[in-house]
Amino acid sequence: MADDTLSENGAGGDISANPVILLWPDGPPSTLPDVGPEASFSSAAFSGRETVMLRNISEPSLTVFSPDPAKVNGVGVIVCPGGAWAGPCLGA
Repeated sequence: MADDTLSENGAGGDISANPVILLWPDGPPSTLPDVGPEASFSSAAFSGRETVMLRNISEPSLTVFSPDPAKVNGVGVIVCPGGAWAGPCLGA
């Protein structure tokens, strides 16, 4: 999907207006002992570009990026960053 099919919010604008869906609104079904709080840090990704990495994600969510209303076709996509629970990358 080209960036021009996304609304201004989804194309790099202010994402604070986008709806967020918490996967566990009442907290995770179980916890892991000795896991620290959620943290983000900068690191060189596999591509060599500096990127934001996340660690110890305990409040997973989905952020909705809606298409331009003129281009809505009923199709949806869920994009999940790689790295599993330990260190997904944002912007890589």
